[in-house]
Parts: sequence; C-alpha cells; structure tokens
Amino acid sequence: MRAVLLLAAAAALAAPPPVLKTEYRDGLERALVRHADTGAPVTEGDPARPGELLILAAAGVPERCEVWVGEHAAAGERLSDEEIQFAMPAVAGTAFADVSIQAGETRSNIAGIDVQNAGDPVQLSAAEVAGLVERAAAAIADPRMAIAVVDRAGRPLAVYRKPQATADAMATALSLARTGAFFSNNQAPLSSRTVRAISRENFPDQFPGWRPINTPAAALFGIENTNRGCFLAGNYQPGRAVPPARDLSGEGAGRGIATIPGGTPLYRAVGEGQEVIGGLGVAGIDENHAEFAVAAATAGTPFFVQVLPPPFAVYIDGIRLPFLTQTTRPAGTQADAVFNAALYAVAPRGGAPAPDGWLVGPNAGTQLTREEVTRIVENAVARANRTRAQIRLPLGSRTRMVISVSDLEGTILGLFRMPDATVFSIDVAATKSRNVVYFSGRGVNPQDLPGVPPGTAVTNRTIGFGSQLYFPSGINRSAPGPFRELYLRDLANPCTQGSEPTHRNQSGIVFFPGSAPLYRGGQLIGGLGVSGDGVEQDDYVTAAGAQGFEAPDGSRADQIFIRDVRLPYWKFPRNPEQ
Repeated sequence: MRAVLLLAAAAALAAPPPVLKTEYRDGLERALVRHADTGAPVTEGDPARPGELLILAAAGVPERCEVWVGEHAAAGERLSDEEIQFAMPAVAGTAFADVSIQAGETRSNIAGIDVQNAGDPVQLSAAEVAGLVERAAAAIADPRMAIAVVDRAGRPLAVYRKPQATADAMATALSLARTGAFFSNNQAPLSSRTVRAISRENFPDQFPGWRPINTPAAALFGIENTNRGCFLAGNYQPGRAVPPARDLSGEGAGRGIATIPGGTPLYRAVGEGQEVIGGLGVAGIDENHAEFAVAAATAGTPFFVQVLPPPFAVYIDGIRLPFLTQTTRPAGTQADAVFNAALYAVAPRGGAPAPDGWLVGPNAGTQLTREEVTRIVENAVARANRTRAQIRLPLGSRTRMVISVSDLEGTILGLFRMPDATVFSIDVAATKSRNVVYFSGRGVNPQDLPGVPPGTAVTNRTIGFGSQLYFPSGINRSAPGPFRELYLRDLANPCTQGSEPTHRNQSGIVFFPGSAPLYRGGQLIGGLGVSGDGVEQDDYVTAAGAQGFEAPDGSRADQIFIRDVRLPYWKFPRNPEQ
C-alpha cells in the first residue's frame, strides 16, 4: 500500500502543468476567457468585471488549482479537463492584466485578459492614444504613412495606416515606437535617432558637414538584433510577465530595435519628476518627415520630455547625443486635414506599466542554488546603486540595471529589473546570460568563434569585438572580425544562438558587453547578464555579481590573440563610483 501511495504521489508530482488556450490579437497574446453569465468572450469591448464569474479555457486543468490575475489569486473551480471557473479579483490600475493557472508548484503559460478598470492615471488612456495618432497623421500629408503607439512594456496601443501604407511600414512604426519606449528612462530621453548614433560602425558617426573615419565602433553594436520577441521565460512571477516584442500577428519575430529616425518616448509629469509611459513611431515615409511627425505630435503636449537639468543632454565621450533634430516642417511638405478612423489596424486602448523587481525567481537550477542566484543578483544591484550612470541626468546619478542568471540549459533562474531600468535591457540581460553559457562551453561549435578553443571563458564583449565590420575596431581599412559570420547569421536568423541546435531557450545573440560565465571549482555552472547603462558600467556591475564565481586562471578569452590582437573580456569605466 505504501508503494502504491508513493507511486501516486510521484505521478502527481510529474503531472505536466496546465496549458492556457490563447489567441494572438492586435499584437497581444490573450487567454480564451468567457463571461459565465452570458457565454460571451472577454474582449476590449466587453472586458472582465471585478467580482464576476469567468470561465477560462485550458488543457489539463487539475482538480485543485488557483487562477492568478496580475498579482491576485482566485480559487478555481474545475468544470472539466478544459475549463476552470473563477471569480475575477479586483485588479487596480490597469486595463490589461496577466492570467495564469497555479497548480501546486507548477504554473501554466501566461496570457492577457482585458479588464474593466479606470486604469492607472499615469498611464496612457485610449483617448490620449487616439489624440497622439491624429496629431501625427495631421503633421504630414503622405498616404504611405504608418503610425504606432505602445506603452512602456511595448504593448501595441494603436496602429494606424494611411491608404497606401504597407505591412512593412506598420511593422517598422511599431519597432520605432518600442525603441523610444524601451531606451528612455525617467531621467533622460533617447529616441531612435539617438540609438542609431550609439550603434554604428564608428562613433561618432558624423559631424556637421563631414563623416569621421578610424574611430572605434559605437557601444551598442548589433542592438538592432535584440528585442525581437524571442522566448525568455515561462515562469514569471505573478503580475511580472514581460510581453514579447513580436509582430502584430504573433506568428513571427518582431523587427527588433529600430535605428532610423521616427521613434520617440512619451512622458507624463509625476510629482516633481516625470515617467516614461510609452513610445510613438512613424514610418513608411522619408525618415526626416517621420521624425517631424512624432515631434509635431508630442511637442507642446504633456507627453514631451521636460527640460533636462544641466548639461541638458546626454554626452558620451564628450559627444552630445542627438534626440529629435527634425523639429521644423521639412521643405515641400504640408499638413493633412483628412483623418479616417476606419484605417486603424489596432484601435486605441489604454496602456499599462512595465514590471520591475523580481520578474523571474529566484529559483534553483541544476548547478546553482536559490541562495546563490539571490546573492549574485543582490551583489550586482548593490554595485549598480553605487555606480555613476552614463545615460541619466543630472550628472552623478546612479545606474539602474536589469540582471539575469541562467543555468546550463539557458533557463532563466533569476531576472531582476531595478526601478526605471531601461526596458530593452530585459531581453538583453537574459540573452547575455544565455550566450556566455553556450559560447564558453566545451560543446560550442568551433566555427562560431574561430581561433577560440572550446571551453574558453567568453563574454559578450569578446563576441562583439570579433564580430564587427573592422578588426580591430577603429581601423576602417582593416578586414572584418573573425566572428563576422556569426553576426550575419544572427541578423538573418532571429531567436537562434550560432550553430547550437535550435531549442526554446534561445533568444539571439547580444554583441555588446555586460556578462560573465559563472564557475565553481573550474567547472562552468551558469551565466550572468547585466544591462541598463553604458557598456563599461554594465561590465563593472557584472564583475560584482560574478564575485566568487570567476573563470579559472588562464581560461579567459583575454589570454588569446587573433591576428596579433588581444581579445577583450571586461572593461570598466574610470572612477566608476565617483
């Protein structure tokens, strides 16, 4: 009898988690939920109301389980293997919430549900989104224009296409809007033009009237390959899921980060400061015309960034970064007096904030304990709080980072976003932590990193340095880097990792710094990724998190020379805490 009970318990423990049935609509994955009283589906037009009974569709619904909506749990009543009934909890401050099923220690996938709610007054309302679209559309009379608005987490709040706008233009507008929202912080704005300036083969890319050569590559080389909606985690904390930045259909990868003008952040004054609440993107037309449209839609409104403290802009290496430069009407253009609301591809809706704190975990892995994951992240956060920021104002502000720890299979064990850390860094930190595991492992395909023996401790600084158009960076007549084919392969194949056989825990490759492989007793046990500020700051914070888990002596990539050039591992800023 004891053996039978043990077998039954083991079978229960081994039972697969329930799986929500979902659909992808208007750029968001939504749970299939219906109102219990009417049987009608829950939609934007007929949202879930606090206290009402709802029926959630799933596969493998267990006898005992809870339904989580945001950070609130509700007792679930199993109706069948494919349905569960629950009372909608009161979810404050959002019109769109996450829903999942918890059964013991297992949790289902996560999807969204439309909620009847006044919403968070800081976030964009549907009426405000419509106003932004209408002003952008009126700025330039061009039938090819596409316009997108997103919230800070990148959820599409509206997509509008003029009569001749293409699907490509809509996808680019969405990417531009996400770029403005993802890269800005509450202390300084960064537009898609800004991102272009800090991601080219040379930095600075150009001065008025001439283009410099033989200057090193910009810090964020390859940034356009990130944030393409790859899978990051299936075990987010309740209410802490990050929506993947996929295309509008949900069937393919998103465009990633846009490095052309036409994307800008949206702000709201809060107390004595301001908060990033979203982004606006315009595409399908001349890029300077597009930038004028986003400037015209936001200038003079509550959504434009406030006057910044001295020096009134972000500087890198003494170079002032551009923000919006086409703020006056371009020659030969005129305003558009016609607006057709029937041309919305995604109708206006309200936004929601981006989650922070522990998004995933801390969890134990095969080699790392929960306590070790916690310590790694806490050590990184402590140093981030002391480190001088490069992209925040006023001068002397401290950094805000996203920190990720992964195991040897690429599963994210801990993902932590400090308050106001840049949202693009969620994808980037998680991906870095995966990259260093594969590329530092003995199973790496040698063709991915020619000249680097398998088992060498490699960081994303190493990978990026060897993947650039010029090697070494800053000598324009030099040949491409030894890892250039790796970059080109990643550009063409989203959500893969070099020659590694495809699997779920792949989210592309990051080609700029802020990572470290983690070791114990000379053996690789996981990866650490950090993102959120200048790349030297990212490296400096990474080193604190990796303390006690450093690579063995002599195993690091900076012991290797290719074409008489030493490969890098880390690089720290001067006087980082002053």
